[in-house]
Amino acid sequence: MKAISVDLEKCTGCRTCEVVCSIEHTDAVWPERSGIRIMESYPRVFTALVCHQCVDPPCVPACSVNALELANGIVLVNQDLCTGCGECVDACPYEAMFLDKKSNLAVKCDLCQGNPTCIKYCPDEAISLEATASNQKGGKG
Repeated sequence: MKAISVDLEKCTGCRTCEVVCSIEHTDAVWPERSGIRIMESYPRVFTALVCHQCVDPPCVPACSVNALELANGIVLVNQDLCTGCGECVDACPYEAMFLDKKSNLAVKCDLCQGNPTCIKYCPDEAISLEATASNQKGGKG
């Protein structure tokens, strides 16, 4: 299984990844609808919020309407089923699930179905697709 990895020593906080992700998924420049978020915790110190594609993702069973599924190692959101309750957001130990402020539906990285656009366009080559640990489990703590 694979997940997005961000080298925070290379990341300059340009947020190109957010822009290209939003274009890929919404056909608009709308970083708030991106599945990857770059947060500045201190001046020039960045943190990436992106799905870790957990082996045993706590977000999936947290969804009471079964709008999340694990398919080929990728947690996917079925937005036709999502009610915007936010239970998946609360269950994510990595703060990598978001509710879209316009649609109120769950948003997360879906790895662009295995070919992440953010990797192609990162000007600093800070983003890569890495194998996840086979024993990686979701869960806080």
